[in-house]
Amino acid sequence: KIKERVGMRGEETSVLPCSHLFLEVDSAEAVNNAGAEPAKIHQELNMFRYEQQTAILKNDKLSNAEKNAELQKLPGLKSYRINIDLSNKRYLGKHEIFILDMLANNHWKRPVYYAVTVGGDSKLGLQPYFRLEGMAYRVMPYHCGGRCATDIMYDNMMNKFEFGNAADPNVYLEENNLRMCSTFRNMFVMLASDLYEEGKRDSSKKVLDFALEKLPTSTIPLGEYDLGLVDLYYRLNDVKTADDCSNQIVTNAVQTVAWLSSLKPDKMRTANSEFTKQRRILQTMTALLKQYGRADLMKRCEDAIKYSEPAYQYIVRSVSPESMPSDDED
Repeated sequence: KIKERVGMRGEETSVLPCSHLFLEVDSAEAVNNAGAEPAKIHQELNMFRYEQQTAILKNDKLSNAEKNAELQKLPGLKSYRINIDLSNKRYLGKHEIFILDMLANNHWKRPVYYAVTVGGDSKLGLQPYFRLEGMAYRVMPYHCGGRCATDIMYDNMMNKFEFGNAADPNVYLEENNLRMCSTFRNMFVMLASDLYEEGKRDSSKKVLDFALEKLPTSTIPLGEYDLGLVDLYYRLNDVKTADDCSNQIVTNAVQTVAWLSSLKPDKMRTANSEFTKQRRILQTMTALLKQYGRADLMKRCEDAIKYSEPAYQYIVRSVSPESMPSDDED
């Protein structure tokens, strides 16, 4: 319950006097209204009963008779708790209080969703209860861990969503649109990955191919967040597509690192973040390509990392730039 507290300057401040909340979940309401899986509801209920049993047995303040009385109540429990950890937040905005109020009073009658683009700080520690259904996470009354509801998400992504003219080379996609399209493509990869883990390899491959058809690399270049796509194509044994995607990522990273390494020392430091990101891509791709035996592409990564090492040492560790490649060197 929110309390009012007088601050140092005499002003009233609303205070939440704890960092851990819990949401009481009626198992019958959850099963009937949330579109949830009954087996998982019962699993959560049984786990809560076990936790309560352990707490009772370890409570030294209770006599044996009191413990037995409390234990006898456990089979009749019909509700359990969702734990909400707010320990990483210093304050709650009105929108966050509104979300907590919705969860407390909705009784799972209507779904509550978070867009995939919402920052982690605004998710109120509910991520363990997120189920991915497309471009949004649905808050469920049991642990999902952010995994895909593959049947629902497949239907949404493959049959219902429309992607406009993102594949048209004559349509200009500015930076924000490119970022959003890259996020969409990453959602396809997450779906394909979960389908692969479920043994649905054909569906996994179909999802990846559809993603590259609707969000092609010709209009939305591959980057750091597409390494999972490359890895999955290799696992699906589509080596040609995997090599094509790898070549695009490596070429872009190699060219960017070479250009950044050619800058004058005073300008090079301003590119610290980008330089570090591109080297990280090359290092990750080196390990990935080694895993799948793609020696030629791997060597390109290793050569670029080696070439850029003096510049990297200068940017990150302030090592003298004297050992950096000169503009006259190839």
